[in-house]
Amino acid sequence: MKRAFRSVYADIYVKDAHRVRGTPRVARPWRPKVIAWAGPAAFYRNRLNDLFQIYSTKLSYVVDPSNRWIKMQSLRECESFPPMKICGFYEPNAWYKARIAKPVLYPKMHVIDADNHLLSLKERLAVPKTERYDIGFKKKSILPIPLQPSESKNVLKLSRKVQLTINLKEVEHWQLSIFHHYRIFDDIFHTNVFFHNTQNMQLKWGSTGLYQGNLIDAVDTSNKPDIWIQSLNGGFNSFVLLNLDGNPYNCGGEVVHWLVANIPDGKSVSDGTEIVPYFQMVPFRGTGYHRIACLLLRHNEIVNLTSRKPNSPALIDRIFNVGQLYKKFEKQWTPSALSFAQASWDVSVNEALHRIGLLQF
Repeated sequence: MKRAFRSVYADIYVKDAHRVRGTPRVARPWRPKVIAWAGPAAFYRNRLNDLFQIYSTKLSYVVDPSNRWIKMQSLRECESFPPMKICGFYEPNAWYKARIAKPVLYPKMHVIDADNHLLSLKERLAVPKTERYDIGFKKKSILPIPLQPSESKNVLKLSRKVQLTINLKEVEHWQLSIFHHYRIFDDIFHTNVFFHNTQNMQLKWGSTGLYQGNLIDAVDTSNKPDIWIQSLNGGFNSFVLLNLDGNPYNCGGEVVHWLVANIPDGKSVSDGTEIVPYFQMVPFRGTGYHRIACLLLRHNEIVNLTSRKPNSPALIDRIFNVGQLYKKFEKQWTPSALSFAQASWDVSVNEALHRIGLLQF
């Protein structure tokens, strides 16, 4: 006859166990005889007085907070339930303590009411626009692009059939609203001013250039760019290439990556005076896209900017307020062109910073 299956725990005996010898059970801590469960909040330290109040009002207990005893009033209740003592925070029992939910501490949140925070389209249109002042040259009239003789007669017909050809190199695309949207004028001049592009300028690193908010990589700016400036018959040109979002220090200002002054009209950049030598774009890691702007200034006299030359290749020596610099030479300078792009971090940023001795960024 086969022997009946017997549990391996049947022969285990725990000393001082509250059960008969030989039962197939493992040792478990002794559960409390009285569990007064009123939710986890009732056992928090700041809710102890509330617990006394609950027992006093709803369960007709006599509460004595001095010795923390809870007693029953009626003899009938005393026969059914023994008095319970609360020691400190909660009943000191390992089994019971593990089953009490600890309070969850949430940070103080700033609540925004969408009905009061957001404005409707009608309310936005009713807000008066900020008055801005034009500090540049008079806006030049855009001449219409000449069409081929074969296309001039059937422009509408060719346009509907998507057969109309346009030379994009001859199209002058200037969207003033883009510069207002990205706050280019506000962050350069720090006042309510604007100007129109009245002089053509092209700044390119090979096939990558500055236009109107295009995206570029920092590695593309490792070498000095090529700049072409339109000739207007006489005078001088100065330009500054700066990062509007790259200042990591507490001092105000922008990071100037390149500053060349007093370029004779119709000449190359090498004929001008290099005030700040070129340094590639260094948008720091985790700071998103940085606005890289190139500002072209026109003047009739030579401007002395030797005091703005950096003392060392350190990044902090490249930081100064371009708006204040323009204010100083406001009578000589007139802005004539502006373009910008957005650059993001890559590995070349760390290499460029290490070359100038910055290791912490």
